[in-house]
Amino acid sequence: MATVPQSVEPTLYRKYRPQTFAEVQGQEHVIRVLSRALEQKKLAHAYLFAGPRGTGKTTVARLFAKRLNCEHPKGVEPCGTCGSCRAVAQGTHLDLIEIDAASNRGIDDIRLLKERISLAPAHGHWKVYIVDEVHMLSKDAFNALLKTLEEPPLHAIFILATTELEKVPETVRSRCQTFVFRRAATPVLVERLGTIARAEHFKMSPDALRIVANLSGGCFRDAESFLAMLVGIGEQGMTAEDVNRILGLAPISAIQNFVDALFTRNAERALAIIRQVSESGNSLSEFTVSLARYLRALTTWAVASVHAESFSPEEEERLQAQAQRQPLQGLVALVRAALRAKYELRDALYEELPVELLALEWCGASKTAVAASPGEPPSARAETPRTKGQQQEEPERVPTPAPQERAVAEISSESLLERWPEFLRRASFLHPLLRPMLGSALPLTVRDGALFLWSDHALLHERCKDSAFRQQVEGCLDQSFGTKLRLRLVRDRDLASLDLHMLPSETRAQFAAASAQVAPAAEPVLAETLDILGGEVVDSSPATP
Repeated sequence: MATVPQSVEPTLYRKYRPQTFAEVQGQEHVIRVLSRALEQKKLAHAYLFAGPRGTGKTTVARLFAKRLNCEHPKGVEPCGTCGSCRAVAQGTHLDLIEIDAASNRGIDDIRLLKERISLAPAHGHWKVYIVDEVHMLSKDAFNALLKTLEEPPLHAIFILATTELEKVPETVRSRCQTFVFRRAATPVLVERLGTIARAEHFKMSPDALRIVANLSGGCFRDAESFLAMLVGIGEQGMTAEDVNRILGLAPISAIQNFVDALFTRNAERALAIIRQVSESGNSLSEFTVSLARYLRALTTWAVASVHAESFSPEEEERLQAQAQRQPLQGLVALVRAALRAKYELRDALYEELPVELLALEWCGASKTAVAASPGEPPSARAETPRTKGQQQEEPERVPTPAPQERAVAEISSESLLERWPEFLRRASFLHPLLRPMLGSALPLTVRDGALFLWSDHALLHERCKDSAFRQQVEGCLDQSFGTKLRLRLVRDRDLASLDLHMLPSETRAQFAAASAQVAPAAEPVLAETLDILGGEVVDSSPATP
């Protein structure tokens, strides 16, 4: 005897799909205009709903179609109980035709639609066509659709939906009323998830709801899918730790600790955090995305004292404190570094490698020893073939010179000329304006641990009055020259008082030639390629045909 298959439980986003306009959250600007059109009975023949996935485009389109053919409407809302409303809810209404343009994208499909559109509605007043992912239509299909959109039958209304508005031809967009759907704000998502969790008799802590909301990126469907996964596990409730463990996410505390390590240039601690995240089974790809999102929150808070993420009070307090510890240029550079690491993860030989390189490049080799824990000699971290006894005796036999002594002894005029292009390349990545400001500057000499730099660029002198900006430039000096250096800017009038002399014309020409070989900040890919491969720019003039 054959067994009757059990019905499948609908997913949460289908089970709790809004059935009235009042239940739609996060798209009040769209609902307001559509409601006014229904009240005044001034309907357009074609609408275009654009926005990210999972923000309610198809849901609002179905609600609009339900209200148009409702037998007993309640103002702008459908009654939800008549035969027409029930048929729309069940997906069986003959006058609501949904077309997936991703799989019906050819001109023959559009021609078939044009033949059928002239038929009168079977039951309702309107025949509504919802074309999802309309940007997937071919060029010929769009051209075939134009005439129908411009002069459709009086009983037909088109609702086009797309996640990529820029791919919809302007000729199509001009024939439609366009509505842009927004990503849901995190508080709205938290409220929505909390309502569904209570309806499912599933307990979730506020921190757990925030994690799911942040992870969804403003998408209702993604957030409800994550919630369905957690509900399906069968546990009575979820804490933030449970959500992180199940979804393979690193806790926000790990992100904040990693940012602290970057801010203090502590490469060892940063690498230890990466190793701990990896060994815990968490996804480093999601870790990098969370890092970029957190750095974005830091940056926006540093600029405008506001951000779009949702954190606990303790996490928020720590974020605000971190935002004050790093200049804006450094935060922007870190965001870019995190984005680059995320792109590099796709083709990385090891998942940890791009994030480790981010930490090492940001902290810098010259910063590692400074950031090491007290009492731990550098030789213990970088083992060599020497024996343990040799390592113990070496500090007594060969005392390490002070950074200032190394600067005076090691950096000659030849070394300045040799390492100057490397400094310009690093400075170009630090700030796009530094490259033109430093292009005409001349390093005169190194004295008492300071690099005396001549420049007549007024903006450079003004910017270097900012201690945070000066520290960033001095960090580039440290990494380029391999020693701790302070920056001293001088003008012509300062030369005599400091007992300095302008470089000979031949030396100035050599520095100008070295500076000309450095790729400008507008071409960071070229600059990084030159840095890695050790090449040089032979000719930067545009090619002639």
